[in-house]
Amino acid sequence: MQIKNRAYGLAGFLGITVMIAGCGRSDGFQRTMVSGTVTYQGEPISRGAIWFVPTASVGNQAPTGFAIIQEGRFATAADKAPVAGLYTLKITGFDGAEPTAAEKEELLGGEFLGHPLFPEFIQEHEIAGDAMSLEIDVPKAVAKRSRR
Repeated sequence: MQIKNRAYGLAGFLGITVMIAGCGRSDGFQRTMVSGTVTYQGEPISRGAIWFVPTASVGNQAPTGFAIIQEGRFATAADKAPVAGLYTLKITGFDGAEPTAAEKEELLGGEFLGHPLFPEFIQEHEIAGDAMSLEIDVPKAVAKRSRR
């Protein structure tokens, strides 16, 4: 019994050691830090998100990038930045309004970003270099996405 407990202890110790050794390592991708602004009808988007989804030209091993939009500005974190290549940008935007009492009940503890300003906006963009800045203006949406 004592040998079995030591074996489990050693296995746990080795597992933790391997996890710690892996922390802080690069994933092998040469990422491009991307920052910039996002506006809708000329006004900064209060809250939202931008995804950098690799196209086939980047290859099937490229990571998807991501950044939060706050007060019209975004910047990718080092581990969430895309690599160089052609990407499909997917942008969501919210007005940042406070939720109504009914909306608070529907949240179930989640965060309320506000009301959607437009359906998901999609645009292709070439990502290049070590760092770059983008200025994106989401055009006026034809119709808001209906809630179902």
